[in-house]
Parts: sequence; structure tokens; C-alpha cells
Amino acid sequence: MNTDSFANSTRGSSHDFQWPAIVGWGIFAALAGLCCWVLPPYLIPGSIVNSAYGHPLMPWFEVAMANGSFATIATPLFVVGVVIGAGQPRFWPFSCSCTMSLVFLLHAINMAHDWTIDATSHNLWPFEVVGLAVWSLPALAGGGIGCLARRAIQHRRVNPRPTPASGPLSRMGH
Repeated sequence: MNTDSFANSTRGSSHDFQWPAIVGWGIFAALAGLCCWVLPPYLIPGSIVNSAYGHPLMPWFEVAMANGSFATIATPLFVVGVVIGAGQPRFWPFSCSCTMSLVFLLHAINMAHDWTIDATSHNLWPFEVVGLAVWSLPALAGGGIGCLARRAIQHRRVNPRPTPASGPLSRMGH
């Protein structure tokens, strides 16, 4: 298949105009997820108990990793998921999955840096990866709830509840 026929066959497709929105929501989700992970230890007084250990490449990220708690990270991730689900109800699973992408990337860079200093560090890295994947679940749950809420609101606008004066019995003379 030559490229001209492929370009002509995809032109006018309903998916052409959605890619910028999908990419935009993915970038928003990635940046918001990183903020949800890094900011709570710095914004909540008394949250920073552990300092960065070893020789961190990114001390600000390592301090956040060492001091994050489930409640302080999962709550903002859930809220970001609700916003994403309500804002992009069709592709919310992809966008909500992007919330942890920058955290994964920065953690992988940090692990590679740590391995250059000490080859025995992060010897349980598969569990670290699974643990970070579990952290994306609040965003996915929030995205599902946001999507359902938006669809319920849209359904309500399209199909409002009948009032007693406009219901099926009013046409029958009752």
C-alpha cells in the first residue's frame, strides 16, 4: 500500500481529531500524577521524616519517595482520576494509567543511577515496579467514577425525569 492511498483512506476519520486531545490528557495526567506523588510530603507539615538516602540523583524525588504515604498520595491521585474521567470519558483508562508514567520513569532513572554506585541496591526491583503499579489504582478508580458521573449527568440532560403534568398518565386524562 502506498502512503498516498493510506493518507487518503484515513483522512476524514473520526479518530483524526481526537489524537491531540488524547495526548494532551495523557501529558496532563503524567504531570498531575508526578505532582500528586512529589508535593504532599513537602506541603504537609511534619511529613518529611526520612531524608534522601545514599547518593540520590534527584534529591527532591528521593525525599518524596522516602516519605510518601498511601493516604497523602492516593487521595490526590483519586481526585485527578475523577477529573480525567469526567473530562475524557472515552479514553480515561489510558489517561489515568499515565498518572504514574513520570514517576515510573524517574524511579527507573534513579534505580539505574543507584546501580552504577552499588550493584546490590534495588535487588527487589520487580516488587518496586509492582508497588508503583498498585499506586496507579486510585487514579483508575477515580477515572471510572468520573466517567460514570459525566455519563449520568449527560443522560440526565438528554432524558430528564417526566414531571407529573407531562407524564404518560397526563395524556390519558388522569
